[in-house]
Amino acid sequence: MSKAILKEKQISNLKSRRILRKNSKSQILMFFLLLIFGIVLMLQIKTIEENQRKSLATKVDYDYYAKMLASEKEYTSKTTTLLDELKTKKNALLEKALMESGDTTLLDSLRKINKIAGFTEVRGSGITVTLDDQSVNDPSYPATTSAIHDLDIRQVVDIMRSCGALAISINGERVISTSELTCNGPTVQVNKRKFPVPYKIAAIGDVVLMKKMLEEDFYIASRILSNIQFKIDVFEEVTIQAFSDYDKIDQYIDSLKEAVKP
Repeated sequence: MSKAILKEKQISNLKSRRILRKNSKSQILMFFLLLIFGIVLMLQIKTIEENQRKSLATKVDYDYYAKMLASEKEYTSKTTTLLDELKTKKNALLEKALMESGDTTLLDSLRKINKIAGFTEVRGSGITVTLDDQSVNDPSYPATTSAIHDLDIRQVVDIMRSCGALAISINGERVISTSELTCNGPTVQVNKRKFPVPYKIAAIGDVVLMKKMLEEDFYIASRILSNIQFKIDVFEEVTIQAFSDYDKIDQYIDSLKEAVKP
């Protein structure tokens, strides 16, 4: 065999070995790439499964607490209805006792006092003012100014009172002279009861005057410019419930002292 042929074979063998080494490296690289891809895919599947498990657990918890809340609301509603019925029966028995005693003057005085003090349900023509936070979050209106505060409610109530409103309520809670109105985080507390937005303030009285004064009030106009929601509705008849805690009126007047003439 000539030296030229031998050299060609050596070159050919060398090329073959290089190709084999190159293919081997490619196969090893492909193996590691597939291995990494498999690990990533497995981790992703596990993450998805874990998220689904957490989501299911959250839904189960939500359903549980939603049912509990619905049950508590139903219990509160039934208890409140029963309490109102008992109060009505107690008042009826008291009036019956006064009628049977023949003391009609005292009975008339009691009815008048209860009406003035807000201890009885009243009906009449009136308005409702609905206050709510901004409907859509707008960066140009900070949450501190576009949310309803107790001062906003006080302003509406004060205007209604200045117009001679005969009765006022906030979210169904009767407002009387001793009523408390304070801001408590995301809620407003009225007569020791907390209410979230929206706030519906109802009043019985001079409809035309109250509507005019509310619409022309500078403070309310500035709050509307702050992107709060403000709406006035006029009704031929508005029902305002009696003060809910009239049996516990002492807790609102503990700090009052009788004035003694010098």
